[in-house]
Amino acid sequence: MADRIERLPDSDRPHAEIIDDEMIRLLFHNGAPALLAGLLVAVLVYTVLSSYLGHTQPAIWLSLYALLALGRLVIVKFAGDLGDPTNTQLRPAIHYYTMTSLLSGIAWASLLLFYTPDSPVIAQLFLLVVVSGVPISALAAHSVYPPVFTAFALPIFLGLMAWAVFGASDFKPQFLGLTIMYMILLITSARAYYRSMHDALLARLRNRELVDMLSRANRELETLAYIDPVTGLANRRQFQRQLELALQTCQRQEQTLALLLVDLDHFKEINDSYGHHIGDRLLQRTAECLLSALGGPRTASSLAARYGGDEFILALPDTSTGQAVQLGETILQELSTTVTFGDIDCSPTATIGIAMFPDDARSVDKLTRHADMAMYAAKNLGRNRLHVYNSGEIRSVDPAAAEAVS
Repeated sequence: MADRIERLPDSDRPHAEIIDDEMIRLLFHNGAPALLAGLLVAVLVYTVLSSYLGHTQPAIWLSLYALLALGRLVIVKFAGDLGDPTNTQLRPAIHYYTMTSLLSGIAWASLLLFYTPDSPVIAQLFLLVVVSGVPISALAAHSVYPPVFTAFALPIFLGLMAWAVFGASDFKPQFLGLTIMYMILLITSARAYYRSMHDALLARLRNRELVDMLSRANRELETLAYIDPVTGLANRRQFQRQLELALQTCQRQEQTLALLLVDLDHFKEINDSYGHHIGDRLLQRTAECLLSALGGPRTASSLAARYGGDEFILALPDTSTGQAVQLGETILQELSTTVTFGDIDCSPTATIGIAMFPDDARSVDKLTRHADMAMYAAKNLGRNRLHVYNSGEIRSVDPAAAEAVS
């Protein structure tokens, strides 16, 4: 039961509708064993009746009941994928199943027609026990869906009441009162069983929804923990974790890695002059430029992140110094293009510091520190340029000489 309720994906449906459909599935799931057990009891009844009534009438009764039981089995068997909450055959199937259950109840109640005061006492007792006992035996299987339980049990209750009034030779009021109390007791038990199953399914459904809500909340928290909310890039914490893994991979495969630290020039002045909303849009445009320079959305082989307030960082495995310089020049050119935000024109520039693994450093901390040193050296030399940290020294790369470096 728990597995089935967990497979229900359409949590937007009303709880009552979901639980009602699940009750129908439970009814069909448990229906076949109950129907087969009923057939075995019907065969036993036939053998008892035929022993003192002959074979004709009991055989007719058994054939009719067997046909109804087989029809109900066919409905259970070919109703389709009952575990699919979008199954359109579920409602027609339960409609026909309820109708055949009513006919089966009438067939079972008709056994009282074979009751005669002249028949052996043991046969009379057997019939009464069988007729009154069948609703009890079907209680667990049928009460999960009250319309089916009512359709099957009501004809039997009415038959027993009719027998108490017209068939019993003695103690008619007592038998009638006993039948009524039996009916009330059985209906009360069926309602209690149904309510118990209903509440259990409702609790599982609500628990499932709580688990889903918790999972969504955890995913949102994870996003907040590792993704920069303004640019959608990885944040500093996530980048450092990924860079550590990338350095380990490059070391195993004996590859280089280029680290580019990109810092927007005069970003504080833009924030102060135009407001933080313009600053955020500029940060978003910078992230787009970085991704565009990388050839599109981030891939597993390249890392991009917002490293600080106006700092971005790129890690490029299997990249030479010349290739890193070419990429840096592309980024500088992209970022220096005038951009319009409403009625505000911005002409931002950036400064880039580059450090190489393993020549400049072999650890995350040292590599980022050396890229930061290269970037600040470029700032001191006039901004809107890039510098490469190399062998403990800072060297400048003139934009015009970028191709010569590569």
